[in-house]
Amino acid sequence: MNNVFVQLPISHVCSIKETLDRRVWKVQLADSFPSRSKFSVLKQYSSSHTLAYQTEKTVFSTFSSQIDQNPPVPDLVRYSDSEHLLLMSWCGNQTLEDLVRNQQSVAKSNRIVSKILSAYSRLELAFSSINVAATVNNTLFDFERTSQTGFRIFNLLLTKRVQPSVLAGRWEELMKVLQQAPMTFGPLDYQAKNIVLNNQLKPYFIDFESVGWDWPARRLVQYLTSLGAGHSDGQFFSLLNRKVLAESTDKNTLRQFDGHIILFYLIMIDRIVRAVARPESGFAQILMNEWGNLKNRYYQALNQLRTIVLSDWAVTRDLRRWLS
Repeated sequence: MNNVFVQLPISHVCSIKETLDRRVWKVQLADSFPSRSKFSVLKQYSSSHTLAYQTEKTVFSTFSSQIDQNPPVPDLVRYSDSEHLLLMSWCGNQTLEDLVRNQQSVAKSNRIVSKILSAYSRLELAFSSINVAATVNNTLFDFERTSQTGFRIFNLLLTKRVQPSVLAGRWEELMKVLQQAPMTFGPLDYQAKNIVLNNQLKPYFIDFESVGWDWPARRLVQYLTSLGAGHSDGQFFSLLNRKVLAESTDKNTLRQFDGHIILFYLIMIDRIVRAVARPESGFAQILMNEWGNLKNRYYQALNQLRTIVLSDWAVTRDLRRWLS
């Protein structure tokens, strides 16, 4: 990241990360400035992304009034509608993605996942008080399209002979269970990079520019999956396992986790297949830059699809058996 200086009445800026829609600074604050640490985060949105700014400001403004509930998010310190600026407290120096890459022990990872599951419950409670109409970017997840894509890829991966009617019936059972679970209003940018850990490995959720309706199990599957993006030796890796889920999850919810993780890796494989089919496309170039060798990534995703088992449900057991 490049060192910069910004004309603001808040000491100096240490570093900057730029994306297409915003600039994000790590800011060192004056000693007298209110913050839970000596650093803070300053986000500035371009004029073409005011909707994302308004959405995130609405979310953090609501959370700021819930101090007693202790939502696991940064504090909103200041904001500027004219400059599209959000100044938030600094919560930690590593993300969950960083932790996975540093290859923590399974036992330690399970303790962290337990903390994240507990923190996510508080995040859900905090989101339940947000005025949905006031969030300008309340997207609804297109489940039907995802289901169709997943089923198409599953048929391509079959290694066992299965009657089409039997396969379609099992897939319909899976989709029915996933769809019957209640959706909640919350974040839609769920990835391991958006969970920050402090020195005591306490988790904080960040980035609420896109919010909408989705299933908690689907969010957590993706929050707790490392994509290893941006590293030549990166790998897909899920922190979810039956042991850590058994502590706080009933049988029906375990089935939802199991189904969503199958659907997640089918969608990852679909992305890889589309990129390989058109290697000169912009989509393929972006994916190769992020994931490196797509052949390796294909086999990683297929292995995760076959081997991550989160329940004893007959439906997901059959689906995995037909891929082995």
